[in-house]
Amino acid sequence: MWVNRVRRLAGLGLLLISLTALAWSLWPVPQQTLRVDLPPGGGSPALRLPGFVRVGEPAEILLELSAPTGAPQAAGALLTARLELPGLEHAPSGEMSQAQPASRPAAFRWEIRAARPGMFDGVVWLYTAAPAAGQAQPERQVLSAQRFQIRSGDFFGLDSRWAQALGIAGAAIGAVFGLDGAVVWFLRR
Repeated sequence: MWVNRVRRLAGLGLLLISLTALAWSLWPVPQQTLRVDLPPGGGSPALRLPGFVRVGEPAEILLELSAPTGAPQAAGALLTARLELPGLEHAPSGEMSQAQPASRPAAFRWEIRAARPGMFDGVVWLYTAAPAAGQAQPERQVLSAQRFQIRSGDFFGLDSRWAQALGIAGAAIGAVFGLDGAVVWFLRR
């Protein structure tokens, strides 16, 4: 009789730990939005990034700029963005450029992935470049350098995929060993 109790308690303990790991791996990550200050007429930019990154799971950083207001944009002007995030993998690396038509917003996206837990400091740079009269290279101007921090973590050394896989398997095994008496009791009622 005591063997059955020990088996059920161990099964319930495994079920509880496994469901916790599964919930950690599946719980939606909160997003944070930072407002970016630009010169007047530069549009209304927002930087969206995850509040937390699970080790081994991809996440996205998005810089979105609404259409500029006020002064018309110079013909041929380009917006260029660059993400600096040492310690985290991110793609694309380097600079991205796109023309911003006056009628629609511009968006820059980066996919990030953490290989280890920690706190990481980053900067998103935003430039504008317009052709200058008589110059081969366009004139660049820094519009913004938005600083931010991202925290990454794991579940007792497990990345998100392993926590999810072991959470599912452990929950199934824990339910079989821990809840067998509850099923018999329920069927008798």
